[in-house]
Formats: sequence, structure tokens, C-alpha cells
Amino acid sequence: MASNQVDQAKRIATHFIEALREALDAINKHGDMATIAQGKVFESAGLMQTAIECYCTPAKTGEMEALARLALCQIKAGQAEAALDTATKLTALDSKFACSALATGEVVSAMAILGDALVLADQEEPALAAYKAALNTDANQSYAAGRLASLLLAKGQTAEAVKLAPAIGRNLRFDDVQALLRLSASNAAATPSVSFERVQSLLRVAVPGRPFVISGEPRVAGSATDSSWSADARIEAGDLPSSTRQALGKAWEKTGRDEHASIASFARFILELLSLGAPASLVSAATRAMSDEVRHATSAFDAASSFSGRPVGVGPLSMVDVCIRERKEDIVRALFAEGCVGETIASEQAKQAAIACDHEGMRKMLLGVARDEAHHAELAWASLEWIMSTQPSLIGVMREQLQEIERGWPAIPVSVPAFPAGYGQLSEQAAWMIAERVFHGEICPRAEAMFLGAVIPNVESGKSTLEMTANA
Repeated sequence: MASNQVDQAKRIATHFIEALREALDAINKHGDMATIAQGKVFESAGLMQTAIECYCTPAKTGEMEALARLALCQIKAGQAEAALDTATKLTALDSKFACSALATGEVVSAMAILGDALVLADQEEPALAAYKAALNTDANQSYAAGRLASLLLAKGQTAEAVKLAPAIGRNLRFDDVQALLRLSASNAAATPSVSFERVQSLLRVAVPGRPFVISGEPRVAGSATDSSWSADARIEAGDLPSSTRQALGKAWEKTGRDEHASIASFARFILELLSLGAPASLVSAATRAMSDEVRHATSAFDAASSFSGRPVGVGPLSMVDVCIRERKEDIVRALFAEGCVGETIASEQAKQAAIACDHEGMRKMLLGVARDEAHHAELAWASLEWIMSTQPSLIGVMREQLQEIERGWPAIPVSVPAFPAGYGQLSEQAAWMIAERVFHGEICPRAEAMFLGAVIPNVESGKSTLEMTANA
């Protein structure tokens, strides 16, 4: 761990312990301070609704800290209308009021809290104004600076966002934002806006599951108002604005269509394995992977239906021009790009989405997807090992494919986030940064080792991927 992170961890731990000690002392007293102290304890434990109930009573009397913490908890709970109402009252009473974040100790001003509430309510321009007002009061507020920089980057106003880097400083909360700012500052021109669809087109790997690529383009079925691809596992949307729910519904619908297409991709891969005379262990693992994708698709359509408020399913998947790849070279290229690269990245993205997820059922689902995608990636590596063992000269084809992906690696996507974190969908920037880290930190070294003729051991078992898959 970097020394900066160690120092930050020590400071956060020290502040957190002191804050809880003060709260414990206050609980034994009476009045508003005791009630606020109870709220802090529940808030620190992640029990937001209970904390909200504690803060509500003193907030009604205009107690400033109670109002501030009530608004922060309502924001964390996704209660957009209530949070905006509370934050508006807070700033009306004292727009310069500030409190300390419970865990980190950073200063969070009333105007910054209002900015967060406005973001949750999909009011982007007023949110920008609120964060700027917070910085006009205190130019060194790292929290307000980080939030403002995030919004400016999303709007493509990179040059203005870069100016906020000194104010953000070494606040770990905004490490991802600082990384984006450093990359932007290193380029004389502002980072171009790149849609996530363009990222997918360039890599053919940045989709959930394994893409069904026909004539160089991922193919998916159209959407349908149909519950036949849903398991009726409903997800509570909370107090989210209608526009946010619809955006989440569309995002999960797209995930479901991608996972649905992965079934066809694995069906074709199974036929290709059979055409190569692959061992039963690989064919069996590929068959299990295809079944996994059915489960992933139904889970995604459950989420889409829950957020959209209507049945969401999928229509027919066109099989025009579909054929199995007959040349080993083509199979190797697709296997490396779609399996080794794509599913390794997809696994880590699902894992990180689960970590950020506030809904327990969705978190478990995403962790299951992450585990399955990791197995699918190992299957791809194992299949490559077996193919290379039958024709070692194909290692050059794999190297060419790696170089092609490196040359086509896209710029950072810059777009307006359509929904808050915590609902199983990563922002485009977060997804890009995970892909960047996994590709260069894990996939490239593993591929280079294969180029040198090494058999890569599975970290957990110490076995090669081929042995691991055969025994799965």
C-alpha cells in the first residue's frame, strides 16, 4: 500500500475513533445532542433509516448539525425529494454552515450538501452553482472541489475541472477523479467525449458477458415488453426520481440483452470447440458457462423490470450471416479478445459494482456474476492453452490480437452520469478505469507469459487453467 494511503488510513481511523468516542459520551446525556449522537452511531453502522429517524427530531427545531446529517443520510438512502427539501432548509438557515464527515473528518458545507441533493434530483446546473458557491466561501474544501470536478468532467469541461486538482488534494474519496484530471492535464487538448458504445466497438470486450460478434459488430436482440425472461425477483427503487429509475431500467435492459446474446456466443464457441476436437472437459465447461448466461440475463431483466415499472424482456435474436469460425487463427483471435480479455474485465467490473451496491439481493447477484465471469475467463485461457499445444505457431496470432487491442484502446469516456452509484451499474468512467487497470495490470502480463511458453498457474489452486477447468 502506498505511504499516502497508509497516512490517510491512520488519519481516518483516528478521527473515526474520536468521533465515536464523543458520540458515546453524548448518548449518556439528554436533549438534542444525545439524539444526534445516537444518529451518528447508527449512521456509522450503515443503518441509514434508523439514523434518519434520530436526526429528524432535532432537525425540526432547526438544529444545524442535525439538519446537515439528516440531509447526508437521505442522500445516501436515495431519498431525493426529502434530501433536497432538508438541504434547502439547511442553506436557508445558514449557507456557510459546515460539519465534518463522520468517518473521514473532511469538511462538508451546507452548499456542498445542497449540491449533492440536486445531483440526486437530476438538477445538474443548479448543482454546479451550489458547489461553486461552497468553494467561494472556502476555496480549500476538498469535498466540494471533488464533487464539482466530477460534474465538470461529465460535461466535458475538462480544462475547468483540472484547475480544481489542488483543492481536491490528497482526498482518497476522489482518487478516480484525480486520475482523470492528471490524464487530462497531460494532454494539451481536452479529453474528447467518447461514448461507451464506441468503447465497446473498439474493444469488442466492454460488454457484460461474452459478445456475439457477427461481421465485426456485437449483435443483440431487440427489447420486448415480456416477462418470460424474468424470474420476478423485484428490487426496491427507493425514493429515486422517475428519470433516474428509467435510466437505470434502460441500463439494466441493455445488460440483459448483452447477457442474452452471450448465450448465442457460447453456443457458437461450443460448436467451434467440437470442430477442433477439444477434450470433453472444455466442452463441458463451455456448456455450463452458457447456462450461467441464461441466469445472468434473467437477473438483469428482473432489475430492468423493477426500475422501469413494467415487464422488460427480449425479442428474437437474428441469426442472419451466423456461422462458426473454421480457421484456427480466427478462433484464437475471438477467444482471446472476447474471452480472455473481455470476461476478465467483466468479472472485475461486476465485482466492483457489487462492492458499491446498496441493495443486498443485487449485491449477491453481482458477486455471483463476477464469480461466473472469472470462471468463463479461465475457460478461455485454458482453451487457448490447449489450442496452442496443438499448434504452437498460433501464439503469433494471439500476440497480434493483443497489439491490435492496445492500439485501439479508447480515451476516457466523458459523459453525464445518468444515475447514482449503488444500483449495480458503474459509471462509464469507473468501468473504463477498471478495464484499464485489469488489461494492463493482469491480462497483458499473463499473455506475455504465454508468449514465453509458460503455463499460467491458477492463483487459488496452483494448477494450470487447463487442469483447473478439467476438474471444475
